[in-house]
Amino acid sequence: MVHWGELGLILVHLGEFWVILVHWVELGFIMVHLGELGVTLVHWGELGVKMVSLGELGVIMVHWRELGVIMVHCSELGVIMVHRDEL
Repeated sequence: MVHWGELGLILVHLGEFWVILVHWVELGFIMVHLGELGVTLVHWGELGVKMVSLGELGVIMVHWRELGVIMVHCSELGVIMVHRDEL
């Protein structure tokens, strides 16, 4: 395990999986990446943004709370779906 205190970066290797965890307290930013699975999760608290990327499947989901927007993109299917609560 590697930890850089100033950057809030933690790198953990769990057997088969490389897990990268970034927690930036001042910005309310959390990022988790599971290397072998190609999964990335980002939560940016101040902006109310959540993003999930499933790398191998080509799926990206973004939720932006303040705008009420949810966007899903699936590259293999060529599908983009956008939903806005306020419309």
